[in-house]
Amino acid sequence: MISGKMDAKLVVDGKEMEMNPFVRKFICNTVSGMVSSLRGITNPKNIVIEIKNE
Repeated sequence: MISGKMDAKLVVDGKEMEMNPFVRKFICNTVSGMVSSLRGITNPKNIVIEIKNE
């Protein structure tokens, strides 16, 4: 289970995107929920997802 204050940053093509509190919380909760369901993951401090479209 992930605990503590979470924050998210979204960078698209090198530009940091502004997010309102609802979107930031949605991203944090969705990604942390997916990651915490993975076997062997316990209370990660930092999660990085990189998606490339070539």
